[in-house]
Amino acid sequence: HVVRALAKRGYRIRVACRRPDLAGHLQPLGNVGQIQPVQANVRVRWSVDRAVQGADHVVNLVAILHESGRQKFSA
Repeated sequence: HVVRALAKRGYRIRVACRRPDLAGHLQPLGNVGQIQPVQANVRVRWSVDRAVQGADHVVNLVAILHESGRQKFSA
């Protein structure tokens, strides 16, 4: 929903994700070249730094849907 709303307002959007090759479903939400999936892993600081480099704004939507294994809601 966020990507679609920003695209409709004309923003160029970088979507940080672990597997950009699986994020192709986002690109049709905007014009050609408007939405760019980029590789990043929130556990690897330099990859996040690289993904947000030069950005005017950053929206953090990192979350888990349910606790499982090492993924817990608490830090």
